[in-house]
Parts: sequence; C-alpha cells; structure tokens
Amino acid sequence: MSSEHSEYAPFLEKGEEVVFVVRALSGINRWIGLGFATVIGIGISLLFGSVLLGLLALFVVFTRLYARRLIVGTDRAVVLMSGRRFTFKPTSVIQRFPRDTPLTPVKGLWLELHLGDQRLYVTARSLKVLRAR
Repeated sequence: MSSEHSEYAPFLEKGEEVVFVVRALSGINRWIGLGFATVIGIGISLLFGSVLLGLLALFVVFTRLYARRLIVGTDRAVVLMSGRRFTFKPTSVIQRFPRDTPLTPVKGLWLELHLGDQRLYVTARSLKVLRAR
C-alpha cells in the first residue's frame, strides 16, 4: 500500500489496496441545514450586535451539522468510513459494500449521493473519480 493511503490500512482487510478515496459529508438536507444555520447566525448577530459574530456562528453551526465521511474504493470493496468531526482522518468503518456498488447518480446542486442508508454530499472534483471507476 502506498504511503499516501497508509492511514486507511488499519480499517481494511489484510492486503487490500486502495484505488480511490472520495471525501464526503453526511447529514440532513443541505437547504434545511443552511436555513437553520442562517437563523442561528442572524439571531446571534442581532443578540450581540455583531455581523462578524453572526457569520462565525452560521459557519460553526452549518459545519457541525455534517459528519465527515470517506468513500474508499479498494481492489475488493467500497468501504464507507467515518472521519473526525473537523477533519477527514478515518476513525472507523461504517459499512463495506461490494466492489461493483454504483456510486452514481450524483444529484442536485449540492451533489447528493446515497450509499447504503447514508445521504452523502461530495465535491465537484470528486465527480471525475466517481464516474471513472
């Protein structure tokens, strides 16, 4: 296993090779999350009279609503891992899927993807990886 993927080794089967890694967020609908965070941000802004504090509250609330996930494609399976709260460092395996599990279609403005019972949101640069596999 290459050194760039060595952080995933403890969570994989012996000899399993990482082919790709896609970072994702898991949580409630992004529009609902954005609306909730905006209401909190405006409330904090009005309460303390500081737009900057309101923007900071909006950012923190919106960020805390979503858990970090890693979709790790290996030569044997697709592995969904959880990441730390503010980083994508893997902490545990959530579920293993067969290698041929579809990772598309990715839908909507927020690039939503469903894997198992998880609603995931990926970045635009991840689309190339997901479509190429």
